[in-house]
Amino acid sequence: MRQPQVEDEQGIPPTAQTLAKCRVDVVLRLNRAGRLWNEHLDAALEIRNIWQAFGRGLHPTAGSLDWSGSQPKRARFRTPLDRMSRTEWETWRKNYAPWSKAEGQVIIGRGKATRLRLTIDIVADNWGLRAIEQAYGMRHGLAYASLRGSLHQYGVLAGWLRG
Repeated sequence: MRQPQVEDEQGIPPTAQTLAKCRVDVVLRLNRAGRLWNEHLDAALEIRNIWQAFGRGLHPTAGSLDWSGSQPKRARFRTPLDRMSRTEWETWRKNYAPWSKAEGQVIIGRGKATRLRLTIDIVADNWGLRAIEQAYGMRHGLAYASLRGSLHQYGVLAGWLRG
């Protein structure tokens, strides 16, 4: 993908981090091109939201990291699920958990990954289709077909699409 040529008022080019932020959302691009239906986009956005909610539960908080010599009397958050809102938890329970269990069983790319991993790499981490195909040893076109199939399955489980 061609990176934009942007300079600030002093003629200094952007950093690699700034350019990384300019990357087009792969799922949104596929939807705008008509390759993914709106229900597929909704599925991708819901998966991304749940993935980000899980991430909130995996990072240390800004509280003191000093060891007090004993375990806290009451832990606020024991699992990543504890940090989810009620809506996020319901979505995880009803849609994400059964979908991820099923998709985690679908092996792709010469046994290098699952369809769940491929979907997360594209939806949450914004990997491009060609990068996925190269990383997983897939022939051209299979990453798109796998992504579309996975998002379609999510839509079926969510009740938005028919199987």
